[in-house]
Amino acid sequence: MDDSSERRLLRLEQQVHRLRALSAVLSVAFAGFVLLGAATKPGELEVERLTIVDAEGRERIVAGTDPKSGSVQIAHLDANGKLRVKVATDADGLAGTRYSDPRGQERILLVTNREGEAIGLHVDAKGVKRIETATFPDGQARVMHDDPEGRARILMGTNRSGQAFSVHLDPSGVKRITTGTYPDHQAALQLRDRDDTERIELVTSPENVAVTAHRDVAGNKRIQTLTVPNGHAGVHHIDRAGRHRMAFATLPNLEASGAYYDRDQKKRFTIETSPEGKATLSLLDRSDRTTWDETSD
Repeated sequence: MDDSSERRLLRLEQQVHRLRALSAVLSVAFAGFVLLGAATKPGELEVERLTIVDAEGRERIVAGTDPKSGSVQIAHLDANGKLRVKVATDADGLAGTRYSDPRGQERILLVTNREGEAIGLHVDAKGVKRIETATFPDGQARVMHDDPEGRARILMGTNRSGQAFSVHLDPSGVKRITTGTYPDHQAALQLRDRDDTERIELVTSPENVAVTAHRDVAGNKRIQTLTVPNGHAGVHHIDRAGRHRMAFATLPNLEASGAYYDRDQKKRFTIETSPEGKATLSLLDRSDRTTWDETSD
């Protein structure tokens, strides 16, 4: 998740909080709404507040406007007088619907704004936001999952380029696992440590090549593995300075080989086994000349 995405989510959170505040204010403001007058035309009735009651005289639907804020709200109440559904719009272009449980606790909030963004919140029985969904005018769509403490733990999304991604965060808010698939058919998985340093990466390419990379605490690649469709598989060991020091491979013809390199990345020692069962050890000087080798059956 990049900085712009985090800023966008923060702005959406602020808009959701504003709609929640508007909803609370309107709940109180309903008590002050009054009837404006009789119908101005046949079949018309102009009011600032309209209440519909059931057969027992209990308020079940209340609709009203607030001239000061420019907001409009419709509330649905159950037989026990608990607010269950509330629909509201304000003068700034926000429109939302709130769903509450039988105890009156807000559980679902749906919002759209003038920028064309749509947001949905799911809240648990304790009032803690647990799931947030959002779609954006540029084609992006996201879902965020929070833990019981209200901390963001999982973020998943897609964008209009065809990329799909997910981010898993630990309780401290540090990214620990990220995944992604891309329009070119590449797929990747990264594992990060508690310091937000990438330690393991797994990738499959459009050509069906699979690669893994292991990094040390400084972020330096130390081990790399790969397999390719023709049957080749290899492992490379890299020192802290980024120099390849060991390489091992199995080939499509069933040959297996290994090579050791010095600090200048000169090959100095090789080992090979052939499909016929022969094994060869070779020592090389710094000029890549063989100084000793031996083969056994």
